[in-house]
Amino acid sequence: GYNSFTIAAVVDDQVILLEDVLTGIRPELEARKKAMPPAQYQEFEKQRIQMAVKNRIQQAIVLNELKTKIPNAQAIDRIRQAATGDFERYMMKVAYDNKMKGKEELIAQLKKEGTDIETLKSNYVDNMIAMQYLNSLIMPKVTEPTRDEMEEFYQNNVARWGTEAGAVWRQIEVKKGSDPTKARKTIEAIQSELASGADFGEVAKKKSQGPTSAAGGLWSRVSRGSYADPAVDKAIFTSPVGEVSAIIDGKTSYHIIKVEERSDGSPKPFVDVQDQIKNELKKQQLDRLRKSVIDGFAESHRVETMFDDPKAELADPQQK
Repeated sequence: GYNSFTIAAVVDDQVILLEDVLTGIRPELEARKKAMPPAQYQEFEKQRIQMAVKNRIQQAIVLNELKTKIPNAQAIDRIRQAATGDFERYMMKVAYDNKMKGKEELIAQLKKEGTDIETLKSNYVDNMIAMQYLNSLIMPKVTEPTRDEMEEFYQNNVARWGTEAGAVWRQIEVKKGSDPTKARKTIEAIQSELASGADFGEVAKKKSQGPTSAAGGLWSRVSRGSYADPAVDKAIFTSPVGEVSAIIDGKTSYHIIKVEERSDGSPKPFVDVQDQIKNELKKQQLDRLRKSVIDGFAESHRVETMFDDPKAELADPQQK
């Protein structure tokens, strides 16, 4: 809905058209436009375009820096050719992920959505080159988070490691009916089968009379007090996790249960999330280094954007 020749930004002597930016994000915009109310979509569209323009500016700055380090145009062309091969693999992956027969079907779909495949390829290759050059500058500066840093992050973000209270469990139920003695013998035979190493879920499918027998007796997470029979409810929250319970004499049935997992809602211990914390801290470090390098580059480059004027508004695509 925008004029293809609107200038989104100028970096040194390079002009970035708004259409160049839209090519990479148009499928996302089209999907959001169908899912959002018009007013909400317009605000999303504005923010998304601003973000995309910023990314293209950063990309152009890094590429211009690379050109000053490698002024030989042929060398840059060889780098671009290598990155083009990555784009071909990227297209095949996208086609596969979207259950398409091949990249030709994907290209046809992109054209239908108004996306210029050559522009998309050029943007992808430029981004790959820029990211590889940027990473070559910052990766040597990346350090492993210390144990103290990780523990401090854990304590400062302890709410993130909270677990959902309740239990996930399996059940084998034999109803007492009009002959409790027969039912008792049946559940005892099942107990012996389980003690011999039979799989709990498979036995539940074949012999449980409970409502979840088809799912191997599996119940999704339940909270304390949610099961109607008090004896079973108590066992759910007292039986050792992973072990087959003794026979439970309920109001109308005999039960054997196995608790798969249980939590009181307290945070996961540090040891269980330390790898996640390490990755998060390294990502934060990479983001800081990347921003520092790009900010340093930007000081020696001329940058102008369509957003420099705070009063400037994106055209309303509904009016186009």
